[in-house]
Amino acid sequence: MSGAAPAGPGFGPREFQLVLLRRMADHQPGLVEDARHELGATPAEMREANRRWQAMVRAPRGRGALRRYRSVLGEPESAGRRVLGDLEFDVLLWPVPLWPELRFEVMVAPGGAVWNEWLVRARGAAEPVLRTVDDLVPWSCTVDEVARAFAPARPMEGSAPTRFALRVGSGAGACVAEFTWGLLPRVGPGGGGGLGRRRAGTCRPGALKRRTGWFRHAGTDPAGPRRPQAPDGLVPPAGTDPASPRRPQTPSGLAPPPRH
Repeated sequence: MSGAAPAGPGFGPREFQLVLLRRMADHQPGLVEDARHELGATPAEMREANRRWQAMVRAPRGRGALRRYRSVLGEPESAGRRVLGDLEFDVLLWPVPLWPELRFEVMVAPGGAVWNEWLVRARGAAEPVLRTVDDLVPWSCTVDEVARAFAPARPMEGSAPTRFALRVGSGAGACVAEFTWGLLPRVGPGGGGGLGRRRAGTCRPGALKRRTGWFRHAGTDPAGPRRPQAPDGLVPPAGTDPASPRRPQTPSGLAPPPRH
């Protein structure tokens, strides 16, 4: 894949980390403040980085998601392939200096559409020991780690864009672990709506369907093997954008995708 033009003066990996922190600040302001100081950034710089990122995302004639990540983060540290049934996805990984043990992962579907993007554990990095809910410490674990440790965990829609949730346990002991950009910031009660309750108009259309499909591949969905429908709203319908075909359906009953 070819490289992309720079996102603009002064917007690179440091600013992208500020974008990640901006959403995380909603639930962990103390941790975010410490991380912001580590980056040597002011609150105004964090707000400006987020403003510029949102402008890039929403620009009517802006570059696609993959080109945007390449323009901001540069060439990935590593690239590989992940096979799900008869589909083969490109998997790109970038380092995140604030979290040396993590990588920012982007999965790219055939045709160039970004299928998923979030933080994952780096290959070879020590994983957290997750035995009980008390082990779910903010910023200690990623979505797939919690899903494996507390299987079967039920995917839920997050309370805002870039958020995702898992309902862990059952009955009175159930709780909801919510993730921002794939990293855990908080755990709350699982009864009723919990943390995963959707707020109208806050989530991208099809986001839950897309990630629920991933969990069916990982074997963490108690609903069993079903073929999820291609979510509308994430990419243009086939024929409207040659670089972004309609999201393909993901076949069911597969082994978990290899971790990076």
